[in-house]
Amino acid sequence: MEETGFKLTDADKRYLEYYCKECPGGYFSKMIKALLLLDQDCPTDEIEKILSIRIESVKRYREIYLKYGLDKLLEGDLQNRYNIYFKMKTHGCMNLCFEFVNLNIEIHLSAVFDPIPDLLKFISKISDNEESIILNIDEEGHYKTIILTKAYVLLKELYELKIVSDGFPFNEYEFKKIIYKDVFLKKIIDAFTKLADENKETNWVSYYNLSELIHNNIKNIKENISKEKPNCT
Repeated sequence: MEETGFKLTDADKRYLEYYCKECPGGYFSKMIKALLLLDQDCPTDEIEKILSIRIESVKRYREIYLKYGLDKLLEGDLQNRYNIYFKMKTHGCMNLCFEFVNLNIEIHLSAVFDPIPDLLKFISKISDNEESIILNIDEEGHYKTIILTKAYVLLKELYELKIVSDGFPFNEYEFKKIIYKDVFLKKIIDAFTKLADENKETNWVSYYNLSELIHNNIKNIKENISKEKPNCT
């Protein structure tokens, strides 16, 4: 692998430096740091020593970047390593689940403090490209907060996702991840659609039908998303 001639664009370099600062741990971050060192004409044997990685692995990342650009390079890390779904429990109770590589977060949803309309508004605000979106969910006396903040504009919108717990039933924590807006939207819309399809007769609360509310809102959100997409025909 040649040690010179590899250069990142200024914009890509700023983003990768930002990424390493916000997400410092893990194998993927090591690969990103290696590309930054290559950009500085650091010898490959030095990169191997500094990061304790095989340079052959870095070569694959470099080739992806040179051939497809930064957007493709980041896809695997940002898009595929989490899932969102609902888990129906007893009557009037369900969990909103975020399943990440090293952590699963479940947010308790109660019909007593019904968060479904606010969750649907939250999704609508994402589709409207709002800069910062905050949703507090009352877990019957304890709280979790979902925060989405625009992080960087690449070929797709990037957001910083935070999930903050007030400490119950375990220690207070703040989880943070950089995500693609479009991918997050698809995952949470799919989760809502599945919830609606599987609970057509469910009496979540007395004053609306859960399935109908979800389908009507998701339909409007999808129409809004389609209006934003440019017509390339």
